[in-house]
Amino acid sequence: MVAKVAFRILLILCLLPLSIAQRSTPLDEPQTAAFIDTHFRLQDRYAQVFCVSGDDSCPATVTTRVPCLTATCAGSDRTYEVSEVFETLQAAADRASPGTLILITPGRYRGVEIEATGGEDGAYIHFLGWGPPGSVVIDAPADPTKSYLRHHFYFIDVHHYIVQNLAFEGADEGAGLFFSGYFNGTGQFSDHIVVLDVYSHDNGDWGLMTTSTNYMLIQDSVFTNSAFEHGMYISGSSDNVVIRRNVFQGNAASGLQVNADPQTATWELFYWLQNATGDTCQWVEEDVEFTGRARWRDIKACYDAQGLPDLGEFIEDGISENFIIEQNVMNANGEVGAAAINLASLRHSAVRNNLMYNNFAAGIACWDNAYAEEKRLDASVFGCEDVSITNNTIVDESGNRGALILNNDARSMRVFNNIVVRDRFDAYEIANRSGEDLLSGANYLFARSVDNSPGASDEIDSITGFGIAEALDQFVTAGFSPWVLEDGSWPELNPNRPDYRPRAESVLVGRAEATYLPTFDLDTRLRSDRVIGALGAAEIGAVSAVEAVTGTAAAAVAEPVSAAVTTSQEAPVRGSITYTLPDGHIYLHPAYAGAEPLDVSAALDALSPGLDGWVNLSPDGQWLLLESERFDAECEGWPCLVVSDVALASPEVVAIEGDVLHAGQSAAVASGGRLIVFQASDGPHETDLFATVLERAGWSSPVLLTAESPYAWNDGPALSADGLHVLFDCGDEPYGAEGTAICEVGTDGEGLRVVLTPSQGPAGFPRSGALHHADYAPDGSIVFEADWDGEQIWRLPQGSTVPERLSTAFNNDNSPCVLPDGRIVSLWLDRPGGQGFHEIKVMSRDGAQETMLLIDVDVQDVGLGCGESVR
Repeated sequence: MVAKVAFRILLILCLLPLSIAQRSTPLDEPQTAAFIDTHFRLQDRYAQVFCVSGDDSCPATVTTRVPCLTATCAGSDRTYEVSEVFETLQAAADRASPGTLILITPGRYRGVEIEATGGEDGAYIHFLGWGPPGSVVIDAPADPTKSYLRHHFYFIDVHHYIVQNLAFEGADEGAGLFFSGYFNGTGQFSDHIVVLDVYSHDNGDWGLMTTSTNYMLIQDSVFTNSAFEHGMYISGSSDNVVIRRNVFQGNAASGLQVNADPQTATWELFYWLQNATGDTCQWVEEDVEFTGRARWRDIKACYDAQGLPDLGEFIEDGISENFIIEQNVMNANGEVGAAAINLASLRHSAVRNNLMYNNFAAGIACWDNAYAEEKRLDASVFGCEDVSITNNTIVDESGNRGALILNNDARSMRVFNNIVVRDRFDAYEIANRSGEDLLSGANYLFARSVDNSPGASDEIDSITGFGIAEALDQFVTAGFSPWVLEDGSWPELNPNRPDYRPRAESVLVGRAEATYLPTFDLDTRLRSDRVIGALGAAEIGAVSAVEAVTGTAAAAVAEPVSAAVTTSQEAPVRGSITYTLPDGHIYLHPAYAGAEPLDVSAALDALSPGLDGWVNLSPDGQWLLLESERFDAECEGWPCLVVSDVALASPEVVAIEGDVLHAGQSAAVASGGRLIVFQASDGPHETDLFATVLERAGWSSPVLLTAESPYAWNDGPALSADGLHVLFDCGDEPYGAEGTAICEVGTDGEGLRVVLTPSQGPAGFPRSGALHHADYAPDGSIVFEADWDGEQIWRLPQGSTVPERLSTAFNNDNSPCVLPDGRIVSLWLDRPGGQGFHEIKVMSRDGAQETMLLIDVDVQDVGLGCGESVR
């Protein structure tokens, strides 16, 4: 589970004579990795190394490396001379410049006060505890004579800092760590802050607190026992933040509080005007109090009237955007109130794979910080909006509030695959105008209440009507003991902590809506079993990327136990498609009519010139695999396989042991981007399929998958969503000629079978022809093209040997792929009024309805890719 990962990372940091051990970084959600790689560009090496010691224990040289923030990082050790030695952190901080590493040897230290300085992209200033976890403790502010220094690490208007492997304790009236732009005094935000492997505990108000700070990464840390408020408080209109793999335990209020503070934003902007220009448009201090008559928009209008610069995202606007909150554990928070994860005025964000149990107030709450009420308005513009709350586990026998709460004008929320166990009629509460554009389903919830929220949709395939005892029995070991024990200098995993993996036979297994499944679970293991909640199931549970290839774990679907299941509407329309046009440009296209496609080739031209061929998309929609002549001289004239995240942040030529992998006619990439199945002629047949996995040293030696194939030609792979199996064309002639069948094999090379041959067509149809382009559907069926009665799209239901034609309305219909919501994308040549082009058609899962996505454009018939929506 998450704490196993976090503490394994933390505990291997140990003091060595001349070096510090480097941790093994867990796998990343693709969206998260792309965000981090884009916005946090650390240096390859340090510009200089300082050492802080209270006992003259600084070494003359050190061997270390810049920390890895994501699993694909490939840093290397370097040896540095220690250029300066200091007795205090403050003295070292005052001398630091961009790119400085500040090593802190074991001991207890006063903190720092830093203002209006920092590193830069590619040159962060790094505070690093140089010793075993818990050996470097910050237990006092930098200067006890300054009354405002209530925090131990106090950063104002700073940028590009890393804080790692430090313990913070005893900030009785403040926070262990505090970061702020101090907007009303400076008109600026702090930015680009990285906090790793920190233990902040037994502080008065907060373990970590921020205001007016953008671009933060806080991971693999522990925040416990804040006496009066929250474990972590991210406030003041902060944007672009990742909070992952942390533990929040025993804090008086929230474990994690993310509150853009719209009321505070009003007076922050007011006081900045007062301090900077002196013109507040006749608004006075009384007007900008929380219940004052001035709204944020009034003060912003005053700002704009003065012709002041547009500050964009670096302004106190009362809104927080672009947060990723994932893989955290929340336990025993909220004794004085406040949710384990309390969110106010949050937008365009994801909250996923978090475990919350034994919390006294809510589990997750999303609201407007009472802005409408305090400003005496009928509705609020500061409610949460476009937040995806997916695959979280919230378990309590009882509590003084609902467990999952959408309140005060939450809009466009997506709530799927969550476990909500609390003995209340409002365990999942939707209140005060929070039904607008709500999509919610595939949840396991004790009960749901809707109050004053017109438009709130019914639950889609959710499970209700169970008792608490029945719910607790779904898990391996449900319980409420602490997640960590804090008897020593660093917390340890409680050996008696609960195990909230669902049992293999649980109703939670196989019921999640695949459209909203993250790639990994809380344990950073690859999801493969469509389990509701934060963790994969026991025994058949989520498998690691390596296991997905070696086949050491297998997925299964349990029979549902007695429970009320509500089904009221179709799953939401989601998905993305890739295709190639005759000019060689490849495209990524949202799967709905009228959407604007992304010209991937044009975007890549800005990175490296060259030509592209076919393109494929991972099932999770986050990775592209393409045939391209870009990025390496060896690919010019002989295209290579190139893999990239959909943000195009890190395109990479696939190379095995230093040799580039030249592209065949087709290949596929798995969810997570770490498994590729490709066609080559290096096996026992004319063509075979091989698999390679991205390991720490690079792409692995290929594993032959089709050794046991009875056919000479094996190509056209399509991977299952869990990465465990691959469908492909198999025949005795190339290019899908007469007799081509559909075959399947595990991505470990085991279990090869012939799924269907042309001779196994339904009664009344020819026993000849060819089958092509098979793909997996979410319901376990297989969709493919056959020419038994002209080229048409067929389905082979799971467990059946008799295929079913989806529609007789479409001939010359070929090359299908299946979207995560079950819709089928294909190339149709016979549209009435068309020009005989290969146009893109999207058909409902039963074939009854169709939409033309691309007309009067002749798409290359080199394969389509289907995947999850680009998020």
